[in-house]
Amino acid sequence: MTASHRELLLQDTRIWLQDLVMKAAEQCGCQRRPAGDYSGLSSEMISFIDDTNNLVFMKMEQLLAGHEIKQNDPNSDLAQSSVTWKSSRTDLTRRRPKSVQSEDLHLTMRRGSAFQSKTNAEHPYELAMYLHLLIRNLFPTWPEIFGMTKQVMKRLQKEDPEFFTHLHSCFANNTLIDPKEFLLEQVAQEKTQAQELHNVRLGSEELHRISNELLKNPIVVLKKWMGEGFVSILDLPAVLLIWDQLFMQDWKLQVMEDFCLAILLLLKECLMAADDHHSLKQVFLVHASHLYTLDIQRSWIHLQQGGLPADIPGLNQLKLRNLYGPFPKNKRTLKDISNDTNPINAHGEILPIGVKKISVKLILLKSTSKEWLNPLDIKLTVSILYGNLMLCSKSSLTKPTFLHVSKERTSMEAAVTEVTLMFDEKFEFESLDTSKFSVVNPIEDRPYFIIRLLYSPTVKDLGAVPLGWIKVDPFHQETKAARLEWAYHPQSLVVALYPGKAPGNTIDGAPANSRTVSQEQRFVLNGPISRRKVALPLKELQSELVQQGSEITLAIYDPSLEKQRQRDQETKGERHLSSDGHFLTASWVAHNPVVALPHPTMLNEPFDLYIDAIRYIPDNATITKVTGRILRSGRDDLPDILAFPALNSPARSPEFHYRMTVNVKGKETLDRNVLVLLRVYTIDCDTGDLVVIGSTMVSLFNESGALKVGGFQLKLRQGMPSKEQSPPTASSLNYQPTVPCCSLLIRLLPHTQDPVPPPDYLSGFYFTDDTKPNQSELEIISSFQQDKDFPNSVGNAAAKLMTKEQTQVPPEEWMAWYKERLDGTKHLSPQQPPTHLSVVRMVRYHQRAGIRLRISQAYGLKEDGLYVNAFARVLKGGSALRLSETRGREEKFLTRLHDFASLQRSPCWIDPTWVLHPYWDVHSVLLVQIFGINVIYAPDHNGQQPGKVTSHTGEEPELDALLQLGWSAIPLFCGPCVKTGVHNAPLFQGSPDAEFLNDALSHPVKYVMGKCLNKKALRFTKEYSSITIEVWDGHYFDDEHYDLPVIDDLLPVDKINKFMKVQSNKKGKDMTQLVLQSLDRRIQKAGRNHPEYKREEQFYEEAMAETFYTLMESALMNAGFGPL
Repeated sequence: MTASHRELLLQDTRIWLQDLVMKAAEQCGCQRRPAGDYSGLSSEMISFIDDTNNLVFMKMEQLLAGHEIKQNDPNSDLAQSSVTWKSSRTDLTRRRPKSVQSEDLHLTMRRGSAFQSKTNAEHPYELAMYLHLLIRNLFPTWPEIFGMTKQVMKRLQKEDPEFFTHLHSCFANNTLIDPKEFLLEQVAQEKTQAQELHNVRLGSEELHRISNELLKNPIVVLKKWMGEGFVSILDLPAVLLIWDQLFMQDWKLQVMEDFCLAILLLLKECLMAADDHHSLKQVFLVHASHLYTLDIQRSWIHLQQGGLPADIPGLNQLKLRNLYGPFPKNKRTLKDISNDTNPINAHGEILPIGVKKISVKLILLKSTSKEWLNPLDIKLTVSILYGNLMLCSKSSLTKPTFLHVSKERTSMEAAVTEVTLMFDEKFEFESLDTSKFSVVNPIEDRPYFIIRLLYSPTVKDLGAVPLGWIKVDPFHQETKAARLEWAYHPQSLVVALYPGKAPGNTIDGAPANSRTVSQEQRFVLNGPISRRKVALPLKELQSELVQQGSEITLAIYDPSLEKQRQRDQETKGERHLSSDGHFLTASWVAHNPVVALPHPTMLNEPFDLYIDAIRYIPDNATITKVTGRILRSGRDDLPDILAFPALNSPARSPEFHYRMTVNVKGKETLDRNVLVLLRVYTIDCDTGDLVVIGSTMVSLFNESGALKVGGFQLKLRQGMPSKEQSPPTASSLNYQPTVPCCSLLIRLLPHTQDPVPPPDYLSGFYFTDDTKPNQSELEIISSFQQDKDFPNSVGNAAAKLMTKEQTQVPPEEWMAWYKERLDGTKHLSPQQPPTHLSVVRMVRYHQRAGIRLRISQAYGLKEDGLYVNAFARVLKGGSALRLSETRGREEKFLTRLHDFASLQRSPCWIDPTWVLHPYWDVHSVLLVQIFGINVIYAPDHNGQQPGKVTSHTGEEPELDALLQLGWSAIPLFCGPCVKTGVHNAPLFQGSPDAEFLNDALSHPVKYVMGKCLNKKALRFTKEYSSITIEVWDGHYFDDEHYDLPVIDDLLPVDKINKFMKVQSNKKGKDMTQLVLQSLDRRIQKAGRNHPEYKREEQFYEEAMAETFYTLMESALMNAGFGPL
């Protein structure tokens, strides 16, 4: 490169840099002087410009020097370098969208020296591009920053008027400072006035006047905070926390506003101690960097959860460190703890706890409360403290409801009003690890609740007024697995209310000016409310609003048990049929014993058999009929039963008008063991065949020979009585599988001349105990009742079947066609018994119910010594891909729990079933990938907690520790139903290629596998590995589904024996060896029978599963699939 060319390049670079500076100055409202005139600028601005110029020119020199070296190198490839240079910005934008690295943040902060130099010559340009894009597209503008700062001060004025007044009054004291410290904020706020201030000499009276006007408001500091993105006032981890949240939430203004308010309130103690401008400025600009990042995070989360801003100062651990000092005062030292024979984590863990059913009884002074207090504006805040440190706090988000308002009554002192409020919210707290808080004294302190009652009016511009508070101490210490836990007993309490504001030190309980009235404690687990009367301050001032006798009633419960009960109620749960919105009509009604029944007839008297209805025929049924025969009657002249439903009756529950009179003349005496066998036929919707839905048998007389009068709901079962059992009995069908939800209504009544109309099912006339639906059947009935695609009437079902079969019949001939279509003599083979309706297709797929899956076992993996899990996700078919996901449900899962008695090469998983809710598409498949991690597990030396998982080099495991051992895929749907069964599928080598994934969008997975195997695009594993997956419709719960058929159709016929041989192989190391190999020889020798093994197995599973989950989630994020 010639000297002239070099000089020209340097001039172009200077011009380019000046243009960038001018653009940046214009965007932030800064007045930039031309020709490098920096006079009058602040020292920070001059340093920034100098450092930027030096850095750019230094990198330019390095770049030019490297360019010349490469130019002189005959083996260099300048063309390739040019292409790489030009594509750098595009690559950066694609590689890291809307993100910054921590090293880039270092470059934006002046930490004593010039900017850090990078070996990468492109880094300054990357940084410049990032900053330009950030300021132009994401970072708030100055008008937005002004709006946020004003909103922060407005919120502060409402929530803490005392703090707000203190800041404004003290910030105007002694404001003789250099105004150029806030030059950028002033320039952006008012250019004309700032320019006037900029031209005034230091020390002049005019400077004093202008500085008082611009700098006496503390809002200028908040503008500096937000204008610099908190970079200059907080420590780097706290800045990264804030910027992470800003990027994750697309730089929403509310995020920055809430962080600003949280930091301001965390500094309240120090700011309240300052009394002039200088001391306040020191706190604002210096002390904020001492805040713990954890405290900032907890405070921001507290605001997001609707917590009161007034609670945030209590979250500052620095305040308690100043209170306790660097070392807690206790006689027992940390050395004493560490030398205990049985070491225990002294901090302990606070188990999850919840507070609910909070009712407040207030005795209010009427003369005061009537003027300004609206009870519906009362709020609750529930806080967990450890010693004097607030760990977590939550506030009520909804208004309470009135339970009781008493009339005015007069006490010995004044007229009072009694108000009872109910808060319907639940305040739940997850487990809290107190070891994260270094200022807590683990020996002397303990956790407890503080519940405060606040009056928070929404109309008046008034902050929250404290009405009263209580302290509840439900915790006790327990030691489990050598770990200390703070546990509790679920209980109900009534606690007397302290009036006024809770004191700063609540460890000692009651305020100093109180005396104990009485104290009585009764704790009844899951029983009646126990009353606890605690110390009340006796004040004789008439102005006291909350009077003696006020109290709070609450219930303490276990959130995990509560959520489990709710989950059971949502999935299995017990439904109240009269009020459950899932059911349009009652799905089942118990027999009403009050219903009057006629006097029974005897064996030699005539009686009538009525067939009233079929309830809830399956989805794959269409038109129906009922046939039957009376067995063991002692007579051979009784006709067979044949009943057809009314065409205008409901198609899902067809109704009949059938009566059969038995022993009409009453001259014959029937056998006491007489039975009736009834069968329900239908046309299969999928195949068009005449099939049997189910059968039932019932005895007609009791042991005394009296007719079993009344109505009966009979469960239908598939199959027939065994020929080996002769003669048949009423229980001959009990061993056969039941038909879900489907039952038959019949009546047995003494003979009458005219038929007796059927009673309403809801009347409770029928005996229904044997047909009470289980939870799965309730789910199915709910779907049946909400299915709008099923025909409304039997006539519509017949018309739909005619259309499908392309048959045209006039309406007046429908019944004739109906009977002919169900005629077994014409549509059934005389040599073959009729088949039964497919039970796996009786319920169509509904996305609400979903699909239940369980990956039970893999067989014949190639390596020992790996911790193996299966990752499964739904690959949508072509039609489902065009639909947007609306349910918000995950369509992927990862196994986590193992049967350690299984082989390492054939691991068995015992996870609960997973329920997925994909859109229906006949080509959707479940892709299953088997992964193992090759890591080292080191158990905890004290046996107190899960051990540590590292790579073989002793570092944190990286993604290269995740090994893929094989993959497979199974279909999820067969027509409109779930492809139900126990699927045995082969495992393939490598990963699924693009050809397989594309073909699977529109073709059956079995066809695609065969095609790719023939083209050798897929290869079985050399070990002939396979996997077993259980799949069934989500309506059926785990312990209530029918027997699943085994499906081996994905295993090639010519190699199925090899796969079965590998599945039956029981030789090899079991998974217990993975746990034992990390333990001492004493436990290894005893094996699984050692008393410590089970605990170490749980620790091993917990640590390895967590590591596996983390690595898997990182791999998914890198692949663009989103988190687990």
